[in-house]
Amino acid sequence: MDGQRFERALIGFLVGGLAGAGMSYLFMWIFNKVSIWMGREPVQITWASVLPLAILFGLSMAINMAHPPLGD
Repeated sequence: MDGQRFERALIGFLVGGLAGAGMSYLFMWIFNKVSIWMGREPVQITWASVLPLAILFGLSMAINMAHPPLGD
């Protein structure tokens, strides 16, 4: 793997990880608001609950950045 491809993969992993963590946090926050509205106890949002989707999005973005599906 050359340097430029590695750099794109690293940037893709970081951006995808942040996007995945943000989406997971947002959906859990909305779920908690609905849970409170329905009279149920909300779920605690922790790093362990946000991390799986962040890793999944990060890996998928890194793969797509390193090997773009569409060429020039």
